[in-house]
Parts: sequence; C-alpha cells; structure tokens
Amino acid sequence: MLLLAAEPDNVRIERGLTPALFGTIGGKISRYTAVGFHTGVFNMKGSSTVVPLGAELTITDFKTKKVFPVITAHWSRTYYKQNFWESAGRYSSSYNITGKQMYGISGGVAVQLFQTKIFITTGYARLERKTIKTSTYAPYPNSSSTINQKDHLDFLTFSLSLVL
Repeated sequence: MLLLAAEPDNVRIERGLTPALFGTIGGKISRYTAVGFHTGVFNMKGSSTVVPLGAELTITDFKTKKVFPVITAHWSRTYYKQNFWESAGRYSSSYNITGKQMYGISGGVAVQLFQTKIFITTGYARLERKTIKTSTYAPYPNSSSTINQKDHLDFLTFSLSLVL
C-alpha cells in the first residue's frame, strides 16, 4: 500500500509517497462479506514507526471467477510518537505528536488468478493525531506558550492485496 500524505497547516513535514505494509487475518461471514483484524507498519518523517491495529470489513463476491467490484473499510488505533522542533529567528517551537486512530474506505476490483483472488483498490484514509506545540521567544525564556490541539493527516491509498 502506498500512502500519499496531505499535512495539516501547523505541521509541514509530511510530503510524497510513503510505502506501507498491512496484513489482515479474518474470515468470510457470507458469500459477499468478510471481517478481520489487521495490523500494519509505515514510517513518517521524524517519527517512530506507525503501527495501526484494528478491524476491517470487505464486501465482494468471493465465489465468482470473473472480475468483480470490491469495497473495504477499516478502523484502527495507531501507536506512534513524533517529536521535532522548528526555529525562525528568535522564535522556536517544539512539537510533540501522538497517534490516535486511523480509518478509511477504498474500492476497486477483485480478480481471480489461479486459486487466489487479487484485490486492486484505491481509496481514502485519515490519521487522527494529538499535537502539543510549545512556542518560545528567545529574549524572554519564561514567555513560552503551549497549544494542545487535534489534527489529522489525509491519505490517498493504493492497495494490491492477495486473498487466500
């Protein structure tokens, strides 16, 4: 899976393609639906490894031998920390960011190849985060201010999945 990040206004360090690897274990609950638990791993600039852990729902015809539409939705808790600072003249800011949750939806096609189904999907995902920004003005070291806010990263996703 490749994730294309769009960063919030207060943090401008995420850009470009981010390779990611996800795996899901689950089972079919009918011919058209499957649920499972998933985990994954990807890195962002200046952060520890992001590890989402959650649930996924897939809707498609698992028995067809032809090309068929597929829809997937997921929700997960994310575990990571990101710390960095910026400086501009006499002003400096430090950022402490922690991951909260990630969710998304994607759609595409399911293709039968030998005894394996291949899902080719594209979609949207959002990573919710908590950011604590502390700003200081150099001549007055006791003049720091702290802003505690929620923000998010939006991703366009492309996924190639093997279903056994």
